[in-house]
Amino acid sequence: MSNAWKTRVDPLVPEESRWHSSHHGPVTTPDAIGDVVATLREADDEFIASVVAFCGRQVAQQLADYERGSRLLAKLADTGRVVTVLLQAARTAAEVAPAGDEQQEKEEEDTEDETQHVSRLTRWRRTLAEERARRMEEVYEPLLRDDAQLTQEMGDETQQLQILTLMRHDVEIYGAVLTERETDVIAELYTQMVRRSGLVVGVIPRWFATTTSLWTDSVKTEVEMGEGEFLSQVSIWKTLRHPNVLRFYGACHVGRAFVIHEAHTGTAIPTEGLLWNDLLGLAAGIGYVHGRGFAYQTLSMDTFVLLSSEQKLVVSGMGL
Repeated sequence: MSNAWKTRVDPLVPEESRWHSSHHGPVTTPDAIGDVVATLREADDEFIASVVAFCGRQVAQQLADYERGSRLLAKLADTGRVVTVLLQAARTAAEVAPAGDEQQEKEEEDTEDETQHVSRLTRWRRTLAEERARRMEEVYEPLLRDDAQLTQEMGDETQQLQILTLMRHDVEIYGAVLTERETDVIAELYTQMVRRSGLVVGVIPRWFATTTSLWTDSVKTEVEMGEGEFLSQVSIWKTLRHPNVLRFYGACHVGRAFVIHEAHTGTAIPTEGLLWNDLLGLAAGIGYVHGRGFAYQTLSMDTFVLLSSEQKLVVSGMGL
């Protein structure tokens, strides 16, 4: 095994993770599709392993929230996005990963001129499809028949609204990659939850997002405020586009509300040592906000943040 995976991926995951280089072969995980994709870690050719490790690092980051979760319904509500990530990873890895057992490759070739990466991709897709079918059969179809477990998994009213919103959003955005079996199970569980809870999910905002994986320089920040105030704040921030205003990417208003925005250091800004360029930039950001007809409820040093990607001060988009 190459050191590339140990360097790029291992620091991101706990040792028990299926992505850790200490494991060999597929690691079977409960309600976790993509165990076959995790075997990317076993590439040993230095160049190939370096490329594959970069791919594996991205996948591990994109699936981090999913794998940390423990609620079955929340995981089900993330199925489409997770499958999309895994299929993209399989497609990329199939072009560079070692071919594996030559006899198995030969048996799976449909024509003499079929390339190795196509047959490898076919095998990976087949295995992933088997994992997805087994996941429905062993985890979610039994949940449909177990009233007590379903009641427990639904949680309280806030959690129920969160799950219903996530389910609907996932189907709307990623429905094309779901199998008929997955779609049927999600639809039936959604129907049962609506009937039991009496909750109705309204129109999901276009800015709704559940993960930072769609943006390379993003972080998630939880926000403690009422839903009405939160929606009002987001409706303002999403309209602001200026190089000296922290970029807004998305937000989630159900469950524990959070915003996804441009990454910043999160450290306090020192009052000493600020350059004129810093002050001019902050003034430009504040001037832009005021020019749009908004004003900060409280203007303080907490309003200013230092971007992680570059040494530049910008103003926050919250608190308007």
